[in-house]
Amino acid sequence: MGNRKITLTMETLKIYNQLKSVPDSALKEIQAGRLRGKSDINPQWRYERLTEVFGPCGFGWKFTIDKQWTESYSNGEVACFVNVSLFVKHEGEWSEAIPGNGGSMFVANEKNGPYVSDESFKMATTDAIGTAAKMIGLASDVYMGLKNKNIPNQTKYPTQNNTVQDEKPWLNKSDFDKAQEYIRSGGKLEVIKAKYRISKEMMENLNQVLNQISK
Repeated sequence: MGNRKITLTMETLKIYNQLKSVPDSALKEIQAGRLRGKSDINPQWRYERLTEVFGPCGFGWKFTIDKQWTESYSNGEVACFVNVSLFVKHEGEWSEAIPGNGGSMFVANEKNGPYVSDESFKMATTDAIGTAAKMIGLASDVYMGLKNKNIPNQTKYPTQNNTVQDEKPWLNKSDFDKAQEYIRSGGKLEVIKAKYRISKEMMENLNQVLNQISK
């Protein structure tokens, strides 16, 4: 029974183990913003690795764009979001849809004024594919903090030797009032959570607002 369990575990983790390692050449330094100096995973490497394991895009792996939308903030900034479904072919059979969500800034406030990105949906789609691919193990060594664990701040993800602090600001009283108005006008709590750290008390109050709206 013990040997059979080991065999089954190795078989079910076969694809996961094929995808989990990331070469140093696929980690690129972030040049600007709050994560400047840290590294991110090159998205083209993700596509290359999926192709190596499953075959060319469209034949061995593919994705659909299920939803695209924007969310506006009270400060004039606009974020865009994309939902995708990733499919991979294993032993001649296509998988069920593997969901992924990604986001990027469409209009961002910068020191020289608002900046509009004409590539925001493309970047959000890339982000969403990476999120979906994590489900089958792609780059999991990085996400689990096992990659270059002895090099401080090598990646934007926490490592065993370096816990990266959440750099999002706390939701203060003024912004909390705006957040309630945003939710009452049909906004999503996920958007607020993506931008702020929220205290337990404020989170409970925001959930109460959501419950009132849903009644």
